[in-house]
Amino acid sequence: MGGRGIDSEDMPTGGSGGGGRPFIPKVRLSDDGEFCRFRFLTEHDEIFWERFHKLGQGSDFRGYTVCLNSALDQDCERCEKDEKPATTLFLTWVYEFSHFYPPTSEAKTALKKMKERDKNIVIKKTKVGDKPFFEVEVNEPMLMQYSTFFRGPIKTRAERHGTLLDSPFEWIRNGERGEQQLSYVLEALDKEKMPKELKELMASLPDLEDVALGRVETLDQDGEEKEDSDNFLEEKGKKSADDDLGLDDDGNEEDDF
Repeated sequence: MGGRGIDSEDMPTGGSGGGGRPFIPKVRLSDDGEFCRFRFLTEHDEIFWERFHKLGQGSDFRGYTVCLNSALDQDCERCEKDEKPATTLFLTWVYEFSHFYPPTSEAKTALKKMKERDKNIVIKKTKVGDKPFFEVEVNEPMLMQYSTFFRGPIKTRAERHGTLLDSPFEWIRNGERGEQQLSYVLEALDKEKMPKELKELMASLPDLEDVALGRVETLDQDGEEKEDSDNFLEEKGKKSADDDLGLDDDGNEEDDF
């Protein structure tokens, strides 16, 4: 079985990160400069890691499955069949507040499909610094599942401050689609106490080892608790001046959505 802790010396590195979202939604950044804002719901010494086999290739990527040889000391058919060895991924829970997409053609296509699936989704045109983005409200617990190759910024934060739970963060992608020299930046926002609603949510989330082994494949949350949490965060993170962003009355960007 794998281990715990983002700073574990036993954790191998290498491989590629990301993940799909067939059951439990996962953090995924696809474009250079794309980022999300979230809070960690897993402390650094509870972050779980294990070896996984990649399912599918390229546009047919279908996520990861745990390596049975590494996790359970059982014969693993994929170890014998796959040309590439299993890669070590770390898993941690986060609560994503919002997601920021650069205005690429791929992102616009993805956002239009997102809007078709969910008519209630709020997409805003905004700027961060002098760069334009499409901002999507998320307000949802998510799973971060990335290669340990990208653990550096999180490990450094944990070592310097002793905790990941003292502030919200931005997780920023550096690297175009298909680029080999991909990296991520973890940028801390202003420190603030963990809201009570998120503490309760954190305590209710499944154990990451159970998620890694496929024992848990969905989040069955209490509806009332989730609603309370979302209402708190929506009020806290409310943006202003939709008209200044060129949005319609529903908060959607007029030209593209």
